Amino acid sequence: MRILLTERGYRPATFKLKKGFPARVTLIRRTEDECSREIVIPAYNIRGELPLNQPVTVSFTPGQAGSFNFACGLDMLRGKLVVL
Repeated sequence: MRILLTERGYRPATFKLKKGFPARVTLIRRTEDECSREIVIPAYNIRGELPLNQPVTVSFTPGQAGSFNFACGLDMLRGKLVVL
């Protein structure tokens, strides 16, 4: 899965993963906005820096079905992870 972070937010803003299957999500920040410098996925204890125009891949295995929010470090830009 590949997600772009632009001045308009995450693209796509919602994505789906399968429960129990290892996932690799690559994020690329294309905006210099202050709040876009970090990704936070609280349900999976993921917090990472997003350097401008450099891909950052987070790897994890979704262990529970449901909808989980993710956001920038300031919680202004938001998205949703759906685990089936």
